[in-house]
Amino acid sequence: MASGFKLSDSREYRRGVILGLTLAEILVLLVFLLLLSLAALILRKDREQALLVGRLDRFTSQLAPLTKLLARRGIEVKDTDQLAGLIERGNAVEGLVRQAQEADQRLKEAREKAELDAAKISNLSAAQKASEEAAKFAAQYAELAAVLERLPAQGDAPPAARLQQVIQHAAASEAASAGMIGQNIQMRNELARVKGNGGSGLPYCWVLPNGQAQYMLIVELQDKDILVRDLQPRARPDDSAWLLLDTVPRNQLMPVADFIGQIAPLQARANADRCKYAIQVVDSTGITNKPGYKQLMGRLWTVFMLHEIPR
Repeated sequence: MASGFKLSDSREYRRGVILGLTLAEILVLLVFLLLLSLAALILRKDREQALLVGRLDRFTSQLAPLTKLLARRGIEVKDTDQLAGLIERGNAVEGLVRQAQEADQRLKEAREKAELDAAKISNLSAAQKASEEAAKFAAQYAELAAVLERLPAQGDAPPAARLQQVIQHAAASEAASAGMIGQNIQMRNELARVKGNGGSGLPYCWVLPNGQAQYMLIVELQDKDILVRDLQPRARPDDSAWLLLDTVPRNQLMPVADFIGQIAPLQARANADRCKYAIQVVDSTGITNKPGYKQLMGRLWTVFMLHEIPR
């Protein structure tokens, strides 16, 4: 049979072949290789997953006592993530505890330092006090030296003899002062005897159940003026006599004449009742101020019964 079609030769057939294989065959081989690789990866993943599951089971069994303990304390642990969160919070709490301990240690060190500083300040205060005492002693020594220099020289008398003269002179002055004090006390006693309640012939306006006088005020005698104070507690606070003393200033110096004028209503009431109110007197006049003491006591005796008490 005659035909115009001509088959390709072997060279033309080999033009679409790679390594002796056609393109379809090569694709089949590639797909097969991919399937083998995928199977290997799946097997590897299965082994790793089985290993992780085994580890998880082992960890779960190891953590079972801890989860049971937490459950008994009211803390339910559902998974490992929750347990990890609890552990992280525990670590945070431990960190806070360590910080608190460090702060407490620093506070202790600061207190110890403050105590040391206080001890140093105390030592410095003691040293300053000793220095002041030394300065005072030095001033007294200088003053004594100046006194010794002003004493008239008696030949070649040493400073010790001159100092003995100063001491004797001071002792004589002290004896004279004591004599004056004794005379002042004797004079006061005599004045009290003369001006006593029996000498006035009038009873006390306020009398205690035992017959003794109940005092209204306390008056302090100064060299020229007087100072009026209320006794605490106030005697008979509801008595109307206190209304007659509202104008009298307390705790401030005033002339005795002003005081006598302000208590004129109280004196008028006492005269009407034929009695005298009693007060306490404190003497703060100078040792040598006998005339001033006599004058103040005399003015007060015209109105009150007086009872002198020590200062």
